[in-house]
Amino acid sequence: MNKNAKYIFVILSIVGAFVLGRMIFELPFPPDAAVPRVNTATENSLIVNITQLREVANLVTYEYTGQAMINFKDHKRLDAYGFSFDLPFTDRQYVAVGQAKVAAGIDANKMDVKEVQGKKVTIAIPKATIRYKECLPDTWEVLVDKRSIRKLSRDEIHKLENDALVDFTNTAMEQGILDKAEEKAKETIEKMLKEAGATEVSFILLP
Repeated sequence: MNKNAKYIFVILSIVGAFVLGRMIFELPFPPDAAVPRVNTATENSLIVNITQLREVANLVTYEYTGQAMINFKDHKRLDAYGFSFDLPFTDRQYVAVGQAKVAAGIDANKMDVKEVQGKKVTIAIPKATIRYKECLPDTWEVLVDKRSIRKLSRDEIHKLENDALVDFTNTAMEQGILDKAEEKAKETIEKMLKEAGATEVSFILLP
């Protein structure tokens, strides 16, 4: 075999090996060897959205606003020698109203992903709690201020305002603010996950 023939043989061998390799690796897998594909793009997108929710320490979902009220009245009594009577000029009465706000929601940091199957997601969420409450200080309107010789101190008035806020918060809870907050949280989370590609979102309420 001359020199040119050797070169031709080497070139043909390389080309043949290349073509044979292409044929082997491009052959489809038989049906019983098929590997199911996972939609990793969708699942990664869902994980990103859950992480974003966890980054929100307080997910306020429902607010209850209204008017808090102070209705205070007292007087000084004297008990001596088996007798009890009101001292004159010691009556005090203080009535005021102000705007108050209570917000309830879930702590998104306590959320947990229980299961992800394709585009179906199960999320565990904590129970809703009161996230914050406040009386707007500039909104208080004094309706009655009868103090006679006994004055109400600023500390006493501040305590009355706090007591009024506690009563307002209790009213909000009686009106179902926590249940409404949980439902609103579920709606918000479900919307975000479905925008990320989920087709079904279910919830488990943590104890």
